[in-house]
Amino acid sequence: MAAAALSVRGLATALVVLRGALIRTGIGALIVGAGELVYQFTRLVSGAGGFGAAMSLLKDLAVEVWERIRMGAAAAGAAATAMFFDLKADAASGMQSAIESVVAFGNTAANTFEGAYEAIKAIWGMLPAAIGDLAF
Repeated sequence: MAAAALSVRGLATALVVLRGALIRTGIGALIVGAGELVYQFTRLVSGAGGFGAAMSLLKDLAVEVWERIRMGAAAAGAAATAMFFDLKADAASGMQSAIESVVAFGNTAANTFEGAYEAIKAIWGMLPAAIGDLAF
């Protein structure tokens, strides 16, 4: 009896080592994954009460997953649109600032020349009196 128990323990250990080796290889991982998928599906079938009920639950899950993927894509599109409008607003703000700077420069230049013109006018208006005082 002890020899049989030791033999079974040795077999179990060998299977664990074999499973580890299979997992480390690509096809082994695929086979182990497929086995796990079948195992989990059989648990779902027994938990749901039958194959039809399990398939109905999987359909509901798939519908929910695709709906969330669609919402995620829509959210990504909305985020891209918002980023585009942010860039557009930044460009408009930059243009507004440039226009304000050009207008301010124009106003400063015009005010400078207007002040110089008024000064020349005032001096020119006083010139006859100054010349008259000097001439006579």
